[in-house]
Amino acid sequence: VNGRYYEVSLSTKGYSNIKLSFESAVSNNQNASLQVAYKTTSSGTFTSIKTVTYKGKYFESFSVELPADASNADSLIIGFFPATSSTSTTVSLDNIKITGER
Repeated sequence: VNGRYYEVSLSTKGYSNIKLSFESAVSNNQNASLQVAYKTTSSGTFTSIKTVTYKGKYFESFSVELPADASNADSLIIGFFPATSSTSTTVSLDNIKITGER
């Protein structure tokens, strides 16, 4: 929040059809969303792939199919960018799972 974000880095070399699933929650019922983005180089710019909007303050499950260029990448970096109107809102992530096909 306020310029901060979560990041997950991995290699998808040898894998295709990359999918991401995760659970997330916010600390209150503020209007909040989470932008999921990716890049395949550490110096590159993040590309948004999905924005999720919270329905309440409890953990919710989300899933995202990543674009084809996320497959077979030496470096895949997934960023989670919280967007909220409150500086006191906490965004939590859990059960992050990344899958692909060999």
